[in-house]
Amino acid sequence: MTRGIRFLSRFSNDLILTVDEYDGLYFNILFQAAETYLSSVITPDTKRFRASKLERKKQIKVEILSLL
Repeated sequence: MTRGIRFLSRFSNDLILTVDEYDGLYFNILFQAAETYLSSVITPDTKRFRASKLERKKQIKVEILSLL
């Protein structure tokens, strides 16, 4: 665990990960990978979701969150 994540975990159990479509002028291929995977799991109008994977499980769990 990096020092930054350890520092942030003192305040919250949540970690927010943002994957931007572009890094400056360059396309971020991680964004394309996330978009490809998520398009099979969630609908286009979903704005917030939570993804998790337990250490001993093979599947990724995706939950759709309400905006309220």
